[in-house]
Amino acid sequence: MKPPHNRNGRISPWALGLLLAVTLAPIALYLLPDLNRIAEPQSRPPTFGITLLDIDRSVTESPPTLGMELSAESFGTVTRAPAVRAPMVDPRVGRGTSGLAVEPGVARFVRTWPSAFLVDEGIRPEVSTLALRPEDFPGGGRLVLRDGCLRIVKQGWEEERLAVPFQHLDMFRDPEGYLAVGESGGAEEYRLRIGETGGHIMASPVEDEYLEGIAELRQHCGDAPVALLYQVKRLPDCSAEFLRTSEAEGVKYRAAFEAQKEESLACQRGNEERAAKEQQAGGPRTPPVPCPPFLSPPPPPEAVGGDICRHPDTPVPEGP
Repeated sequence: MKPPHNRNGRISPWALGLLLAVTLAPIALYLLPDLNRIAEPQSRPPTFGITLLDIDRSVTESPPTLGMELSAESFGTVTRAPAVRAPMVDPRVGRGTSGLAVEPGVARFVRTWPSAFLVDEGIRPEVSTLALRPEDFPGGGRLVLRDGCLRIVKQGWEEERLAVPFQHLDMFRDPEGYLAVGESGGAEEYRLRIGETGGHIMASPVEDEYLEGIAELRQHCGDAPVALLYQVKRLPDCSAEFLRTSEAEGVKYRAAFEAQKEESLACQRGNEERAAKEQQAGGPRTPPVPCPPFLSPPPPPEAVGGDICRHPDTPVPEGP
């Protein structure tokens, strides 16, 4: 079909536009997915959801913990506590268990206990999803309870941040009567008194736009910025004798690991060679011989000693 012409024999502008649209439409549709991909953001932080856990407030007459002041509403405030050292946990054994809860004996002093969960992994080129800003992870800091809300104070931060646990963390009264956070049924190394200095706090600041359910938390605890709390760790006892014993045990474990690994690999090779011969012969197949499992890989050298603990005679460093 010929395009309409005007009186001078030229193609009219509206006809020329229509012709170009018809010609270019298939090309645009073909390129649309690529154009959309280019327009998408190449980096997007993860999004987290916040839920407020149920707190058992059935115990109403429990006394405040050591070092606690009560607000006008009888919620607790704790900002200082003496630091202690804990027996170091063998990294092959594990840390213990947690109920992810507030102990009933201290629940009446707490406004709310939030918990975070991953909603969207986000997009982070060349970086794993939860490798959030490493500079915010380890290092000295202090947990404080202010008017019933758990907060984090860390060097380099301009202000306190509301703490939202992302891992299994409980709030409880320790055997000496101080308020503590960590794994109540686990190792003492993985707990920290509220107000205690010298511990390691793994936390990462997160902006409100990446937190679903933040409004409900703010109704209880105000407008302070938020940080996800991954882990607390008390400086363990790393005396010279402990390190010597740990190294001797590590040598034995690494030798056992290598021996069992070689035995398992030899067994697997034998099964494969036998199966190949039987397949080539066309005869019946023999079930594979059960092979011994691999032991858990030995922990890296820095997992025992190093910067994660100090000799017991070394003063505990002060936090912010």
